Amino acid sequence: MRPRRLADASMRPLSFTVRSRVQPLLRFRAPVLDVAREPRNSINPIHGESLLRWIGERWKGDSPMSAPAPEDWGWCADVSWAGKRYMLGAACSDARTGQREWFLGVVKYRTIGEWLLGRNKMAADDACLGEIIRLLKGEPGFQELTLL
Repeated sequence: MRPRRLADASMRPLSFTVRSRVQPLLRFRAPVLDVAREPRNSINPIHGESLLRWIGERWKGDSPMSAPAPEDWGWCADVSWAGKRYMLGAACSDARTGQREWFLGVVKYRTIGEWLLGRNKMAADDACLGEIIRLLKGEPGFQELTLL
């Protein structure tokens, strides 16, 4: 049997992206973020959308940040910086001690070719990561910022 061509003209060749292995994780406290105003995460009751909205309001990348979407580990959104694509993942802990601890991961997307050839890896001096750190440091209500 010969393979048949799909009649749907909207079908495009698949493109693959692979996340880098080094994924910086930022940890901090942000009492200025109000999780009570967040929509319910339909997958898992983890907050994080308000942090991504806060970043999105200040984002000056190549294009606006995508709308935050729920994930089983929190919330995520895509951004573009200097021609490269990244995923931001946000989550926060429960406020058992009176303060929530926030986590923000930055994942750099790479093509399969870049991944196979070891090119375009995420680095500690990545420009997008630097811009995110600059935004977080510029907010007086964010405290104890740590890069893990």
